[in-house]
Amino acid sequence: MLVGIFWALLAGLMLGLYAIPGKYTKDFKEENTWGLFFMLTMFVVPILATLAIMKGVGNIYGTPEVRAILPQMVVTSMLWGIGVMMWGKAIHHIGVSLGFSLFIGTVILVGSLLPFIVDGLPAMRVFATIMVGLLFVLAGIFANGTAGMTRERDEAATKDAAAAKSDDEPGKKSMAAGIAIAVTGGLLATGFSFANAVGRPPLHEASMAQGNPEWVTALAVMFPIFLSGGVIMAGYFAWQLSQRSPGDRSRQPASAKTLY
Repeated sequence: MLVGIFWALLAGLMLGLYAIPGKYTKDFKEENTWGLFFMLTMFVVPILATLAIMKGVGNIYGTPEVRAILPQMVVTSMLWGIGVMMWGKAIHHIGVSLGFSLFIGTVILVGSLLPFIVDGLPAMRVFATIMVGLLFVLAGIFANGTAGMTRERDEAATKDAAAAKSDDEPGKKSMAAGIAIAVTGGLLATGFSFANAVGRPPLHEASMAQGNPEWVTALAVMFPIFLSGGVIMAGYFAWQLSQRSPGDRSRQPASAKTLY
């Protein structure tokens, strides 16, 4: 238990640092910053980690049981990829705080219930404990979103009246659209939870049969999810890059600090 908590905290810490490079690319286009980010996280790291850690990769994904559920995993993982893309668009409409809160809140609320639809409800005592914990998580997200929006309002209040007025109109027009995009994206992003719930049992059996430790099952499940969702993300950013002239790519002073 303690070992699991330690790794969960370490993983959370590392996940929380993912946005730090964005401080050095504030003037970059979205496709330059996030295109590289998703290329590394959806393809480079999962492929290298899978080949280096998991034994019998070909045998695991070649078993009849795994091949039977792979199409479901691929489709729902692609929906997850679309949902993540929509989250980015929602942020442009309604800001990071509200966009993040609505998106993650939807993912947690619906995504936490999907495994029960696939595997069935656990014992009532276990189910009640999970629901109470879920309420605490959602309350934290709500508090975080409220604090973020309050900060954004305070920052906007420091602008002069003319600038504030000109910024308010587009924001009002895009607020409803931004909320709709964030919630819809959150619903699509629950495809991650569905793919995990459907794929875990057969992939666990296949991975253990190849002599892998039990924890490698998580890697076996994440691999097809990341690749499938990554295809959507790669296609989206490739399309964005194709709309710009070659000379327009990252012409900022910080360009030397990036690979693109």
